[in-house]
Amino acid sequence: MRGDTRQRLHDILRETPGLTTAEAARLAGVDRTTATYHLRRLAKERVALLEGARWFPAGAGAPPQRALLVAARQGSALLDAVRASPGASKSGLARALGVPRATLVWQLARLERVGLVRCERRGREVLVSPSPET
Repeated sequence: MRGDTRQRLHDILRETPGLTTAEAARLAGVDRTTATYHLRRLAKERVALLEGARWFPAGAGAPPQRALLVAARQGSALLDAVRASPGASKSGLARALGVPRATLVWQLARLERVGLVRCERRGREVLVSPSPET
């Protein structure tokens, strides 16, 4: 692998898999066009791969594991709140985190899809708990 920028991007992907091109560019301190060029070169060298709009180092695991990495990273504040208050309602979590309920519902759906949380309807409320495996 040649070049400081390319090596820096590769190191960033290993430390934080699942970044978008824009996120990788920001962390590497380069513009998006430069990051795109070097990330594509890394993919051609088979040391990085693009899945959807997210970059992963080669060998980052099967697609479900990569989805788990991204969901956990993006929903970490929410996951922390769920762990701190198991059985809290979606509305209560949204208020506590200061985010719109729609945003919280979207993030919870991602976390639930990869098995990090579980949601259970009780009457008019939906209660959220961490999955037993987490």
